[in-house]
Amino acid sequence: MNISKAKFTIISTVYIFIILLLIILLFKIITLKNLSKEQEEKYNALNTKYIISQNQLDLKKKQFLKLNSEFLDLNNNYNKLNSNYISLKNLKTEMQNDINSLESNYSLLEEEYDYLINDINKFRVEIQESMDWFKDNSAISNLEESKNRKVENTLNECIVCEKDFCKIKTACIYLKNEKTLKLKYSEDKLITNELDKLQSLDSFLENRKGDCEDYALLYAAELRYLFERAEAKNKEVFIESIIETDTKRSYYINSQYYFPEGIEGYKHVQNFKFPYVACGTIYDLQTDDFGGHCLVLVNDKKINNVDDIKEINGIIIEPQNGLFLGIINADEDKMKVANFSLIDVNPNSDNTIYEIITENDLYFNNYIYENISLDDSQWLSYDFFLEKIDAIK
Repeated sequence: MNISKAKFTIISTVYIFIILLLIILLFKIITLKNLSKEQEEKYNALNTKYIISQNQLDLKKKQFLKLNSEFLDLNNNYNKLNSNYISLKNLKTEMQNDINSLESNYSLLEEEYDYLINDINKFRVEIQESMDWFKDNSAISNLEESKNRKVENTLNECIVCEKDFCKIKTACIYLKNEKTLKLKYSEDKLITNELDKLQSLDSFLENRKGDCEDYALLYAAELRYLFERAEAKNKEVFIESIIETDTKRSYYINSQYYFPEGIEGYKHVQNFKFPYVACGTIYDLQTDDFGGHCLVLVNDKKINNVDDIKEINGIIIEPQNGLFLGIINADEDKMKVANFSLIDVNPNSDNTIYEIITENDLYFNNYIYENISLDDSQWLSYDFFLEKIDAIK
C-alpha cells in the first residue's frame, strides 16, 4: 500500500512535471511564434528599407557614373584649357614682346612718317612750282613788259584778218623769231652748262639761243597769242602752214620775205587752235636724224587731263622753220606727210611722241622712264601726281 502510494506519487509527480514541461513548451512556442511574427514584420520593414536603399544605391551609382563621366570630360577640358592657357600665356608674352618691339618701331616709323610727309610736301611744292612755271611760260603776256611789247609787235604781220576770218602764217612766226628776235639754235650745255635745261621765255629771248624745247615753248606761246587776237575780233581763225613741194611758184611770208620756189602754203580748214609742245623720238633737222626732239602740236581740243591725251587730233609744226610735218589722227589725207603717233598707240611709227607740255602741266608716258612694257604703260602728269599726293595725305 505504501509502495503503491509512493509509486502513484512518483507517477503523479512525473505527469505534473511533464504537464509543466508541456505548458512551458507551449508557452515557449507561443512566445516564439509571437517573436517570429515580430521578427517577420521587422524583416519586412528592413527588407523594404533595403529595397529602397538598393534603388537609391543604384540611382546613386548611375549619378556617380554620370558625374564621373562629366568629371572626366571636365578634367579633359581642364587639361585642354590649361594647355591653351599655357599656350596663350606664352603667346601673350610673345605678343607683349612684339608690342614692345612695335612700339619702338612705331616711334621710328612716326619719325620716318614725319620726314616722309615733309618730303611729300616738298615734292608737292616742287610739282606745283613746275606747273606754275609752265603756266608762266605759256603766254607772251607773262613776259617782261619790254619783251612782251617787242614780241607782240613782231607778230603783227603773222596774222592776216579779212572780213570773216583770220589767217595765222606759221612761216611768218619762224621768220620773225629768226630775223627780228635774232633767235639761234644752240644746245643747252653751251647756254646753261646743263645737258637738258628748259629755259623760260624771258631767258630764251635774253640769251637769243635755245634748243628745240625752247623754240617749241616760245612758238606755242606765240601761236596762243595770235589765236587770242583772232578770237578778240570774233572771227574764224585757221592756220596756214607751209609744205615742201615741187612748185615753181613763190610763197610770200610778208611783203619783204618769200620763198621763190619749193614751198607752198597749206590752209588747215579743221579747227586746230590749241598749241602744245610735243616731244619724242622724232626727226631732228639739226642732226638730220631721228632722236629726242620737240615740235609744236596744234590740237583741235584743249588738253585738260591724261584722258584727253587719247583723244589727240592735231597737226605737227616744226617751230624752227614753220613747216607742216605731219598729223596725229587729223583729217589730212590729201597730204603726203610724215606719220606721227603717240608711243603707246603705234610704237613702230617713224615719229613717236611720249611727252606733251600744255599751258600748265607736263604729260608723259612712263614707258620711257620706267622699265615696263608698253602694255603696262600709261600717260601721267604733274596734276596726276598732285592728286595722288593729296590722296596719300
